[in-house]
Amino acid sequence: MVPIFRENLFKSPPLVSKVILNCNWLAGMLPSNVLASKTSLTMHDLAKQNFILPSPHLFSDYYSMIEECCLKAGFTPNVTFTTQNHMSLPMNIRTNNEVFFVESYSRIVGDTGFVFREVTDMKGGLLLCWNENNKKSIVKDFVKYATNYFSKIRFK
Repeated sequence: MVPIFRENLFKSPPLVSKVILNCNWLAGMLPSNVLASKTSLTMHDLAKQNFILPSPHLFSDYYSMIEECCLKAGFTPNVTFTTQNHMSLPMNIRTNNEVFFVESYSRIVGDTGFVFREVTDMKGGLLLCWNENNKKSIVKDFVKYATNYFSKIRFK
């Protein structure tokens, strides 16, 4: 399973993919951030924020996806810090005008030290990918199991 923003990597035969979970991205921030009072956000709302992102050298597709969302909204992201992995994003928030991004299914979302707001114009999810030449029954069974499992997940 891979994040949906990596879908283009899995569109060439013999690989096939299936979206098994759709969700939005969330902006994480300190409770004192002025945007924390909103119920949801758009990329336009985030234009004046500083971004904490994973390193573009280690996670170029993740970084590029967020950068592209910003450019579509008419601004260039002001990246103030990059991390070596996405799990350390929240630990690097230092000011009231910094945000980081996670998908709704991330376990970081349970961290009560931060406020998470849905970014309505950032779509995410999970892809299940496999080799179409693999005809083993376990592959077919796993696709069926994963599709069923993730169809039951609901986000707040």
